[in-house]
Amino acid sequence: FVLFCADYWETNWGGEFVCYNPIQNQYRYVPYIPNTGCLIPSNWEHYGSAPSQMGVLRTSLAFGFCDARIPVNALIPNHNYIKKYL
Repeated sequence: FVLFCADYWETNWGGEFVCYNPIQNQYRYVPYIPNTGCLIPSNWEHYGSAPSQMGVLRTSLAFGFCDARIPVNALIPNHNYIKKYL
């Protein structure tokens, strides 16, 4: 889940959330609206577009879910390498 955190945002500033839906074979665009969010599978290709307005900060918070029954090396093959930087 990605939460759009800005207190104020003009939709003409852009900053939309973009994801590729591999099931429907198409891109989806979600407008950046404060205190809303988007839920997608985290393995889908996705990104947040940059604002078109100079000097504004586009903030978001991403939440993830991990099933404790699945070994971490099955989820992240190079987890030992990544762990060094956390």
